[in-house]
Amino acid sequence: MEIFQKSEEKRLSSLNSSHKNMSKLILIAKNLLRPYKRKFKSFLRRMKVAPPVIQLFLGGEYETRFTLVNFPSLYSPIPGSPCFYDVGFYDPDGTCLGKKSIEINSYGSYELLPSEFIGSHLPDYGIFTAKIRLKNIFIYRHLGKIRSHIYALFSDRAQTSFALVHPQTFINQPSDKNYQWLSAISIDARKVQKIIAFQPNPTSKCFKAKYYLLWDNSEKKIFAQIDVCIPPMGTKKIDWNLSALGISDGYISVGASCLPTGNGKPILFSYFKDGSFTGMHG
Repeated sequence: MEIFQKSEEKRLSSLNSSHKNMSKLILIAKNLLRPYKRKFKSFLRRMKVAPPVIQLFLGGEYETRFTLVNFPSLYSPIPGSPCFYDVGFYDPDGTCLGKKSIEINSYGSYELLPSEFIGSHLPDYGIFTAKIRLKNIFIYRHLGKIRSHIYALFSDRAQTSFALVHPQTFINQPSDKNYQWLSAISIDARKVQKIIAFQPNPTSKCFKAKYYLLWDNSEKKIFAQIDVCIPPMGTKKIDWNLSALGISDGYISVGASCLPTGNGKPILFSYFKDGSFTGMHG
């Protein structure tokens, strides 16, 4: 019995010694790895992806094509890596119509037609969102923050008029409510019959503003003011018929009392007297 007790005491002592040695090894390992852990966390912070970008889509009598590009693989071609785009569609009232994840191979691109994605339920207009997601962030760490880039091509069904727009409007980007916006484009009223502004609201709050025309031939300057209230993730169509307003000469600019986000300018379409049109990002 005494021999057994001594043997058990020796075994327990050996276990305690092993546990102490293991604890020391764990502490040493933690101390050695701590600097690398800090560097890794710092690296992950640098690899942030910017918020989703938004763009208008048109349905009905129009056709819209979005081009998604795996541009990080072009900036860093060796070895390159596939990427994903998480996309979504919202109707004029801000209701989500559907979401999808699209994989794009290295150095590749993808053309997306809303009509093929939504089908017969596609509304006349609304918001399209896209956010790039990297399959392998480690090989692109030197590129810094990655921002999504999409191109939108608008046309009529007959393919006689086209407007190519490249947006950089982020969801929920801060906006200065005291900032009065005026388009940088002057529209020749002798050639244009109608102006339509599509204003998306890529925020989580209702957006209220006043939109107007600035006519250089009018003493009042501000002309045809329209009040709008746009729901979250909704879109408003604002229509000015220049002929009905008695505007047939001079130059027109579009203005607003404020914008929903920092770069959340409307998409402006100018319709010429022959029925053709052009469009631009404010």
